Amino acid sequence: MSLTGSIDLGRGFVMQTPVGLASGTAGYGFELAQLADLSSVGALFTKGTTPLARRGNEPPRVAETVGGMLNSIGLQNPGVDVVAADYAPRFASLGLPVVINVAGGTVDDYVHCVRRLEAAPNIAGIELNISCPNIASGLDYGRDAGAAGRLVERVRSATVRHLMVKLSPNVTDIAAVARAVEQAGADSLSAVNTYVGMKIDRGSGRPVLGQGTGGLSGPAIHPLAIAAVASVVSAVNIPVVGAGGVDSTEAALDFFDVGAAAVQVGTHNFVDPECAPRIATALSSRVVQRTAVRVVLLDEEDRILLLHYKPPDTGEDFWCTPGGAVEGGETLEEAAVRELAEETGHSLTGVGAAAWRRVHAFRIGDGRRFRQVEHYHVRRVTHFEPTPRSLGEFEAGAIDGHRWWTVQELSATAATLQPPDLPRRVAGLLHSGAAGPAGSVA
Repeated sequence: MSLTGSIDLGRGFVMQTPVGLASGTAGYGFELAQLADLSSVGALFTKGTTPLARRGNEPPRVAETVGGMLNSIGLQNPGVDVVAADYAPRFASLGLPVVINVAGGTVDDYVHCVRRLEAAPNIAGIELNISCPNIASGLDYGRDAGAAGRLVERVRSATVRHLMVKLSPNVTDIAAVARAVEQAGADSLSAVNTYVGMKIDRGSGRPVLGQGTGGLSGPAIHPLAIAAVASVVSAVNIPVVGAGGVDSTEAALDFFDVGAAAVQVGTHNFVDPECAPRIATALSSRVVQRTAVRVVLLDEEDRILLLHYKPPDTGEDFWCTPGGAVEGGETLEEAAVRELAEETGHSLTGVGAAAWRRVHAFRIGDGRRFRQVEHYHVRRVTHFEPTPRSLGEFEAGAIDGHRWWTVQELSATAATLQPPDLPRRVAGLLHSGAAGPAGSVA
């Protein structure tokens, strides 16, 4: 399918296209819906919502910069009671999933908002704003992995809805914060929030913004955001939604190429209210999206089976687990069983639930771009030597042998592995016992 295909982020939050409207740039959707057709947009992420109404910071609170914008709005919003009682019933008229961005100064503030929203209709999920650079107090949870994890753990216990956490880039190690909130129960991540910046008025020599600093967004932060998302994607097993300078199809593709599951369009909504719908439509002709399954087979000695791929059309050389694309009408498990039989000759009755998933962006020799959501399943098997059968044309020309690897061999090899973090993931499965004990075979 194309990139107009749906993206299931978990717990019922499904984006029909991988392009959303970033928090703080589309209000609560009602005004923007009067200016643009939002039917092709995957989701709306609302303004930050707090327990009580906020007037926001005193002006001036917005300033243009080279390649971007500084804002110090200060979370102006009507408060969670208005959003739950007045706005939520009207969200259905927008025709797209609505995710409420929630902010607060204390953990109890966040929990209060989430509980108040729990019974409200037409809400697809919660996006936690754990760090906002233009608030005088509070909202510092995103700067510390431990504090972020404790906050998410409390909020997780207060909602059954999809829980996305918006990460701050103003940290030393964004991957550490990502891992902490994932472990605490986040279903997905959005990255990144704005960078702290300042603009000086040349006439007075003083900051233009009333608060001094503000959040920098727009094309100026795009390269920084790409690097941050790449780091986060490699650190976690949950979907990551990229944000930062998405003003074109090419900018969106940058995020997909580093593994983002979807993107958010933010600052450019102020320049062009139809930007997000246009990018979503354009992506449908640029990238093929598909779902795939991969099977991590572990034998009695904790060795993993990898296939050696050398596609003649690209000149690549890499090792990966058995698996492939889900065909029409198949479940993930059915596709996994079929792919194993075709590529290894081994028969299984099932593979169980996926242990993790990732978004893999790649190109093939004819120039086509793919964005593949891969579901990784783990099974113990008795050691066997693969005998491929019924290989497709691509696999028959690309597979160049196999090998059973130990974790130590994977960690030490200079060969290209897919996914690149396979040694860490397999080591984690073995350490946690999720792979089952050695000798426990199918």
